[in-house]
Amino acid sequence: MDVLFGLKREHMNDEIVPHVVSSLLQTLPLMAPNLEKFSCEIDIRLGHEYLEAFSHLARLKTLTIHSEDALDESALRILSAIATLQDLTCTIDRSSSSALTLRPHTFPHLTSLNVLGRFDDLTTVIGASNLPSLKGLTLRVKEPPGAGKPVDSFAAICRRCNPALLTSFTVGIKFAFTANWPRPSRLLEYFEPVLAFPNIKSFHLSFFYARPSIHDDDLARCGAAWRSLSRFHVSHTLLGQDAPGPRDPEFARPTLSGLVDLARRCPHLETFRVPELDVNVVPDTSAALPIGHGLQTFWLEDVVLPAPESTLYREAATVFDRVFPSIDLNDARSIMSHAKEWGEFLGVLDGMRLGRAALEVADVLA
Repeated sequence: MDVLFGLKREHMNDEIVPHVVSSLLQTLPLMAPNLEKFSCEIDIRLGHEYLEAFSHLARLKTLTIHSEDALDESALRILSAIATLQDLTCTIDRSSSSALTLRPHTFPHLTSLNVLGRFDDLTTVIGASNLPSLKGLTLRVKEPPGAGKPVDSFAAICRRCNPALLTSFTVGIKFAFTANWPRPSRLLEYFEPVLAFPNIKSFHLSFFYARPSIHDDDLARCGAAWRSLSRFHVSHTLLGQDAPGPRDPEFARPTLSGLVDLARRCPHLETFRVPELDVNVVPDTSAALPIGHGLQTFWLEDVVLPAPESTLYREAATVFDRVFPSIDLNDARSIMSHAKEWGEFLGVLDGMRLGRAALEVADVLA
């Protein structure tokens, strides 16, 4: 059963509509007692009375709440009574700085949690929860922690998750870095606690106000910890910019050599995205390289390439062609359409593929 509410702002009475919607939501268990999935997207403020009704839905598994009303302590206590809940998406905004106490055995069957809020609120709520079944965690952080370091907050959050079960870790850093909260000098300066989860398949980070520095050592340590990794995705959104600005000399970018090392450690890697890649550091082509790796999606927002007339340029293309023959070149070209040099480099790879295909055909016909 699907339920859709459509409210036009020009026809709304701000005093009446919230009461009508809240009353309607409270009657939902009577209308659909076997409801398993409910998504609520309402841009008006509601009281939390309707949440009590969800605790009477005996089969509710998925609950998504997008509303101007963030969930406070009382709302979280109500939701913690839904024993069947497996997938929860919500916004958290605690009005109190005191310790939070939830019901015993909170969220025992929750496998996916997607929450938006201040760092301190997210840390407190997850720290007060019991999440033995969690497989996927998404944190959208809109303010830095009030005290301590972000890595300490991530460590506290990770302690509440089952190391054997967590396979997906997603974080959106939605606050600007300042002198008090500088951007991390390397990726694992914030996210080292996640290395404790050996079965991570999807690692997805997005920074909204700064390019994150990524060292080859970050890739090597992630690859060593996550042998089943299939998606490594680190992106940034510089608001008001359509293309990357001038390169920051203090910004560390991974190299082609680091990417090949990650591929060697993670044979199941299918998607790789970073803000920038330095192709001037190329692994020795005579060394043991992963041949025919299955990486398919390769997204860059900027790239540092060798000079086209240099031997290093050809060596880099040879490594790409030998190690990553499955990369979708058209997709890679479309992601970074503003970079002419990158398009020309992908054209060289196109030529190598055509030449190799021609040789294979000739061998068959011989």
